[in-house]
Amino acid sequence: MSINGKLLLCSGVLLLGTALAPQSHAGIKCWTDKDGNRACGDSVPPQYSQEGHEVLNQQGIVIKKESAAKTAAQLAAERKKQEEEAAAARKREAQTKRDRVLLDTFSSEDDIKLARNGKIAAIQSQISLTQGQIEKLQQNLDASIKNAARMEREGKEPSKQITDNIANIRRQIAENEQFIASKRQERQQVHAKFAAYLKRFRELKAEGKVDE
Repeated sequence: MSINGKLLLCSGVLLLGTALAPQSHAGIKCWTDKDGNRACGDSVPPQYSQEGHEVLNQQGIVIKKESAAKTAAQLAAERKKQEEEAAAARKREAQTKRDRVLLDTFSSEDDIKLARNGKIAAIQSQISLTQGQIEKLQQNLDASIKNAARMEREGKEPSKQITDNIANIRRQIAENEQFIASKRQERQQVHAKFAAYLKRFRELKAEGKVDE
């Protein structure tokens, strides 16, 4: 259909709609058909009801636009965007709470460093104490092993008390070594945590959120 033909079609429909206006209070609806032609009438045909249309008054002026129904992909994209925005809002809220705790706990970088050093010193003290216990246990173990070896050289079977004592000391040494390993890991975590505190404190200070 030519452009002039399309215009005649729309004009004719609009005139028809105007003539029928007393019987129709919903306005004239215009849509695009499958051939790309603009068509108008009292109601949108079912096959075009999801494609979107315009509502015109008796003077042919568009008074309302009905958008096309959203596809499943569009709805899914909107849901994803909403979820991402909600997650970002929760993240910001959580960071705000952490910042408030940080600023309520420490008033300066020196406070952060002092707290860090105190925790590190406490952990190191536990490590040193446990290392001393391991040294004593090792001495007892060496003595028990020598005693058992002496008895074997003499052709005697080491007593159950000696063998049980050796096994018990080895178990204690292993437990203490595991404790030291856990404390060294804890020490690393403390360093990392307080490094993050310092970094964030400096960021907040640069933003003017730290009272001088």
